[in-house]
Amino acid sequence: MTYGKAAFVGRFRNEPGLTCERGQRVVVQSSRGTEIGTVLCGSATGHDAGRLVRPTDDLDECREIECREHVVTCLPAIEEACAAAALLVDVELLQPDAPLLVSVLADPEADLDPLGELLQERLQRVVLIQNLGSPKSVEGCGKPGCGSTDGGGGCGSGGGCSTGSCSKGSVKSADELTNYFAGLRQQMEATSARIPL
Repeated sequence: MTYGKAAFVGRFRNEPGLTCERGQRVVVQSSRGTEIGTVLCGSATGHDAGRLVRPTDDLDECREIECREHVVTCLPAIEEACAAAALLVDVELLQPDAPLLVSVLADPEADLDPLGELLQERLQRVVLIQNLGSPKSVEGCGKPGCGSTDGGGGCGSGGGCSTGSCSKGSVKSADELTNYFAGLRQQMEATSARIPL
């Protein structure tokens, strides 16, 4: 199953008697809340991402359009608020009455609570901010010998992966990381039918 604007992939548990085909749009209950996903293949063992609730209907599709339109309306205020504090990466609204999910790239030590409060005041809705630059979101690179975070700074001990870099290249500064993500965002906007930020 793929779900979310970032095209997350996960295995979802089927309700008894519910069968779905590849490409079918469905309502799922993920760790992020109730959202729409697309079936990639049949049910398999191990269901780590959540529960498949039912196929979508016209109301679900209308709600998704309403969510996209709301995000477009909110973008100018979000971009202005984020300009000084962080690089805005993405904004997503799962359901019309759900919190607005704002993904940013900021210094791992940055206090983003004031940004969240400012956005909630301006937009008059609950806003959840995810800092993609925070080491708390790192779970290890998956290479043999690589440890996961211990609540601190990086995979493995000694501040880095024991098997070498966890990516194809190495990032030497926050500016370089910011430029890297900005480049990925431009590539994504150029090659897909998503709403540009």
